Amino acid sequence: MHLKRLSRLLKDECEFVYIDEGRSRFNNVFNLRSLNLFRYLSIVRKVDTVHINSGHYLLRIFNIIVCKLLLHKHTVVTVHRNPEAEPCLSITRRLLNKCDHVIFVNKEAHDLLAGCDKSGRFVVRPAFLPPVLDEEPQLPASVLQWIQDARTKPNHCILVSNAWNLVMHQGEDLYGLDICIQAAMRLCKSECTTQYFFIFVVASCTENTEMLNRYKKQIKDNGLDRNFLIWISPLSFVKLMSCSDVMLRTTNTDGDAISVREALFLRKKVIASDVVDRPRGVILFKNRDVESLTDAIKKSVGQDLLLTENETTDYKSFYLSLYKSNNETTNAKTS
Repeated sequence: MHLKRLSRLLKDECEFVYIDEGRSRFNNVFNLRSLNLFRYLSIVRKVDTVHINSGHYLLRIFNIIVCKLLLHKHTVVTVHRNPEAEPCLSITRRLLNKCDHVIFVNKEAHDLLAGCDKSGRFVVRPAFLPPVLDEEPQLPASVLQWIQDARTKPNHCILVSNAWNLVMHQGEDLYGLDICIQAAMRLCKSECTTQYFFIFVVASCTENTEMLNRYKKQIKDNGLDRNFLIWISPLSFVKLMSCSDVMLRTTNTDGDAISVREALFLRKKVIASDVVDRPRGVILFKNRDVESLTDAIKKSVGQDLLLTENETTDYKSFYLSLYKSNNETTNAKTS
């Protein structure tokens, strides 16, 4: 999503060529997992600037070695997550020092990998770019109907969260679907006047299907069918957030979550785990603590929205300053 918005923002200034690294394949987009290194090298040789957005540390290392050390390309790297759990940190640090610009999406990652660098090549900048709701696809009809039904209930509160897949991290559910269900169980069985409705989006479920089935059974066994929807399919999460009251970010590790900043941009209440520094206006709960999450949800209902300061960043000028080259038109390859 970040790359889609970035290419749209700079469409009049840059020509983007993509190299994808994900397990899913897209038509007319070269995927590095095809192991066609000749095609990879052919693409990289033709561009002026390489912007590496690799999510996996090995792919990040590979791209830096090839693009910067071997082909001497103008290289920009965005570190999208906190790399504290990654092995080979010393190698990553050395390689990042070879790059022309490095963007960290939070201060924790910057302090871990950049230290006290004074060169100005290392910056902390959220990956957020403003969404354009009119360009987002419509939500599925069944999801819209579910929301409409929830809206008919008195004192309703619709909460949304998402995961790209069901993934374990350090032996726990990375995206916190389990603690969202447990919080829903507490809230829906309590005597509070607010009626809570949860939508948790799992964009794909290629892993841990047994865990998904266990969660669905837990919802059914506790009579939460009308209060908790697990949606297994991609959809426009920013569009879903626009229809909600509260956005939940229950991950047990994080970078600078774009969805958190999108929700704040949409002037929605946000509840997030305290695993990293969060933007002003976010309601924090103690990581993996169901009671703390439940209390934060209750607190959000009676709390006025704390608006964040107006964003004044000139995103276009910022990225153009990183991509600049001697050519009038910059071709940026993005992983």
